[in-house]
Amino acid sequence: MDNIARLDIESLGRSRYNFKFWRAGIVQEVLKPTLRASATLEKIQFYCEQLSSELLRANQGALRTQPLDSSSSLSKSCEVLYRYLLPENLQKELEKLSHPLLISTNDPSIPWELLHDGREFLALRIPICRDLHRPTNQMTQMPTVENAYKEKNQKISFLFIVNPYDPECELDDSYEECESIMESLDPETISSTYLSDEHATLWEIEKEFVDGHDVIHYAGHAFYDKKRKKGYIQLPENQQLFPEDVKYFKGNPFVFLNGCNTDVGASLAQAFFLKGARGVVGSNVKVPSLQAKTFAVNLYEQLLCGVPSAEAMRLARMATREHYPLDATFLSFILYGHPETTLVSGRDLDLHALLTDKGYLDENHFTDEAWSLIRAAACRAGADHKKRVDLEHLLMALITENK
Repeated sequence: MDNIARLDIESLGRSRYNFKFWRAGIVQEVLKPTLRASATLEKIQFYCEQLSSELLRANQGALRTQPLDSSSSLSKSCEVLYRYLLPENLQKELEKLSHPLLISTNDPSIPWELLHDGREFLALRIPICRDLHRPTNQMTQMPTVENAYKEKNQKISFLFIVNPYDPECELDDSYEECESIMESLDPETISSTYLSDEHATLWEIEKEFVDGHDVIHYAGHAFYDKKRKKGYIQLPENQQLFPEDVKYFKGNPFVFLNGCNTDVGASLAQAFFLKGARGVVGSNVKVPSLQAKTFAVNLYEQLLCGVPSAEAMRLARMATREHYPLDATFLSFILYGHPETTLVSGRDLDLHALLTDKGYLDENHFTDEAWSLIRAAACRAGADHKKRVDLEHLLMALITENK
């Protein structure tokens, strides 16, 4: 049985879309999806462009008048896209989903991470991950779980490529971003290589790719060549790093591309993914550096604890929203890969095994003491008229239980 749900969306041209959905927890046969549906979405491009523009304005501070909860303007716009895009029977399937969701589509312009079901953003409620669309629709061609290839006592190798081209000095914060990430890493378990400015030439980058690293983190500009229809990274000496240059790296690195206009759905991220990267993160709009730093630090913290990649993304989104409640950065990142791929070994317990079929915590998987703490924390949150349990509620429950 498969512990992830799968959603395949195929654009047939002329605004026609086919949807195929496989539930988690069943034997997922290629020709027998749980649900099939078709729809004509004549305004989909317009809606997606409007939403992307609104997301960009939110990141630039134009919409920072209220937290991005279900009552905010951006949340309502995301719900409009959710209701317009998804057939009703598919909406019902997603609303009761508690397992990770792997989305495959040949229309990467649809901002899946922004969809809001009226209660919460999907990317916050469940772990979401993207796959490249498979034209033959063969399940065997879907990405497979990349098991952890590093034990906790083995060093993880990071390659940082920082600001190789910034003539206008617009991205000074990218240095702080990578330095903050490096400071958060344990030098006893992490080794780091740092290339920046005039030292980040194509030749030096290619040599580092061949040397092999477990994580590649890029912070800087990314551009899109309209004639070649490819994204690229501008480098010193009038050089560019195009998708076809991403072919010499060794191993299966986890790649984070933090550059505005990374164009995750079309070029650089796909190039890394197709060449064997275990996971690729990119941004779909320009992201403020401080918020990007918060997101990246939290993501790596989770990954280095053995948390599966899609769940690590979800937790990093939550942490970033908590730090910047008026900002939409937490919605601006996309993950390609398999949802349950890990970077290091560590977490033996399947988080989804703690849930019932309806998505609620199953008390049978907790000790009496642990379940008592969960109930006490929930009661304290209710007494404070909160819709979610905060850390302070759990701490108060712990203090009370230990008296």
